[in-house]
Amino acid sequence: PQAESYAALVKNTARLNNVSTHQVALGAVPQAKAPFSVVPWNYGASFLGTDPQWATETVTVTTLDTLLADVPRLDFIHLDAEGMELHILRGATQLIERFHPPLLLEMTERWLARYGSSPAALLEQLRAWGYPTVHKIQSDPEWFDIVAVYQGVAVSA
Repeated sequence: PQAESYAALVKNTARLNNVSTHQVALGAVPQAKAPFSVVPWNYGASFLGTDPQWATETVTVTTLDTLLADVPRLDFIHLDAEGMELHILRGATQLIERFHPPLLLEMTERWLARYGSSPAALLEQLRAWGYPTVHKIQSDPEWFDIVAVYQGVAVSA
């Protein structure tokens, strides 16, 4: 949702007819306005919420279910959202239950904790949706990416 990053995205995808862009943040519930902290030397590390050391922009928050309500198919979800991964997935429940896409997610314990979550909570939610097994991509204990593939065996929560 960050203004300069969005401008670069629009410019870099202008020639692609299969890409649509949306200048919004994603979360579990839609919000008309929310603070977004901007890390000036690494826009990819910017995050929803406030931190006194960073400038703050106001952004709109929506859910993936709302944003992609009319898509005929969804083949893959990749999230690297500085700890908002579980909240974004909870805002995509309808899409996940409808399409069961493979997921590639960043898991960083301290970023998940920023939003009251944890790797264990994220893995528990994935199991409840029928993603009982995940595969780590790198072995750093503090942060890593996981791949989760739907196996259709939902675990009661």
